[in-house]
Amino acid sequence: DWLYLWEGDFPAMMSFVSDYVETVVGRYRGKVSLWECAAGANVGSPLNLTEEQRLRLTVRAIETVRQVDPDAQCIIRIDQPWAEYM
Repeated sequence: DWLYLWEGDFPAMMSFVSDYVETVVGRYRGKVSLWECAAGANVGSPLNLTEEQRLRLTVRAIETVRQVDPDAQCIIRIDQPWAEYM
């Protein structure tokens, strides 16, 4: 919900998402072994992000999880895998 404040500033949004993921994964490092890094990023979002921006946010989240906890597993959930949204 808090991301809408930076809807027009994608670089700032990337930074805040990265910081948030780093903080959460760091807090639970060794306690959580599987992180769902993104869910439904392939379909539209209320933040008016382009498909490329959604993909970049997903990749950044995965990279951050792997940097903070290299032993953790990362998953993403795909909604509408047959591209019904197109």
